[in-house]
Amino acid sequence: MKRYFSNSLFFNFSLKERRSTFLIIGLLCLCIFMYMGSFFIPQIPTYRIEKAIDLEGISGVEVNGLEHPIVRKDHARSIYSFNPNNISFKELVNFGVSSKAAFNWTKYLEKGGRFKSLNDVKRVYGLSTEQLTMLSPFIQFSLAPQADKKKETPALKKVATPIDINAAEYGDLISIGMPSSVAHVLLKYRMAGKVFYNMEELRKVYGLTDSLLAELAPFLLFADRPASVLKEPTFSNLQIDLNNTDTVELKKLTGIGSKLAQRILKYRDNLGGFYELDQLKEIYGLPDSTFQFIKPNLYISSAIKTIQVNTTDFTKLYHPYFDKKQASIIQNFIAAHKPIRSLEQLYDIRAFNTDFWKKLSPYLDFEKEN
Repeated sequence: MKRYFSNSLFFNFSLKERRSTFLIIGLLCLCIFMYMGSFFIPQIPTYRIEKAIDLEGISGVEVNGLEHPIVRKDHARSIYSFNPNNISFKELVNFGVSSKAAFNWTKYLEKGGRFKSLNDVKRVYGLSTEQLTMLSPFIQFSLAPQADKKKETPALKKVATPIDINAAEYGDLISIGMPSSVAHVLLKYRMAGKVFYNMEELRKVYGLTDSLLAELAPFLLFADRPASVLKEPTFSNLQIDLNNTDTVELKKLTGIGSKLAQRILKYRDNLGGFYELDQLKEIYGLPDSTFQFIKPNLYISSAIKTIQVNTTDFTKLYHPYFDKKQASIIQNFIAAHKPIRSLEQLYDIRAFNTDFWKKLSPYLDFEKEN
């Protein structure tokens, strides 16, 4: 026995380490005791709702056995018809909804969520069946924002007033029903110098869904495009050969910055040149509105670089119109059916449809043979 204790790891600890061990064990036991004891302490509620809300409103709350009226009997009903998509946390709580459910409700709306039926409202976390039954007679999805509340408030007047989307502050954006997260994103766009001229440009803001934009549309005002942009661009007489230009010239076009200009040239070089202006639509990040605006300033005169079908190894070639797997299929077919003298012969490759070859055909040259 003596030998056992002498070899025990615990008794090899220093005095300070043993004291720490006992302290930890003591604290653990105390926590367990307090946790188990909490089950035996009677829970005395400080208040309880004595009567549920009915069509006549709230009758009262009983606190420590004494009833305290919330709404006088001769007062107007405290709950009224409302649109669940235009309701505040304070109103929900006043209607008798628990704070937890009211918080989840308004948080869902702030994130851009919308209720379309009672089944959607039912999914609010923390909203009990009794609370939903209480509210259901007053929920009206067809109510317009200005008709949701029976009595007019200063906030309501603000909602009914359209705002300039390019000058509105955070509070103005929230007042028309825009979720806070979306308002922050929109303000960041504006801080970066972005100006919104129409609904299509506003649609690019993350979080502004079609349904949300439809609700906000009556309250949005946009800036007028400067006359210099609409009618007389800085380089109104500028004409650029798309296959023989550089970034300096491209940046003279309205809406084309350094990155977009570099992207256009890189795509052009990978293609071997553009054979029509509509190919610019394939470039990532170039809005159709910008393309339509700069199109009159562009033309194509220089020839494109073609691919010699019978002498080129497609597997060693990079082209935006086909990937490595497709290049391998084309190369294997050409190797097995040389020489290829026309595009119709390539139609026999069943892996590709006619549209694929129609798009690629201007870059194919069948003249040279091995």
